[in-house]
Amino acid sequence: MKLLRRILRSKILFATIVFFSVVAFWWIYSVYRFSKPWRRVAREDTEAQVLKLLGKPNYVFEWHEDPMKATYENENGEFSTAGRSVVRVFHYQSFLLGPYVVEFDSSGRVVAKGHNTLCCSQ
Repeated sequence: MKLLRRILRSKILFATIVFFSVVAFWWIYSVYRFSKPWRRVAREDTEAQVLKLLGKPNYVFEWHEDPMKATYENENGEFSTAGRSVVRVFHYQSFLLGPYVVEFDSSGRVVAKGHNTLCCSQ
């Protein structure tokens, strides 16, 4: 009986270690896959440059909205550009870090980007 209990405890311990190792690996992968390249996206970058940095987006939204009212930039790397209308949005979904969003105007240039928001220009 004691041997059976030890075996069960060791299997549970092993499964727990494997689970947390997979979660840690996925988190590190997400940071390097999305967070670092996303910070390199700058105003006026083209869609091709964004695709080269971040790859194919999970979702692409297309619509027309009124020009943004304010220009801002924060310490997290998010920004928007006043007077520019968003017509296309690239949405990159990271499992553990939330969505990364890059918005383009009609000329295909980056006018805004945000993190943990569906649309950062509103």
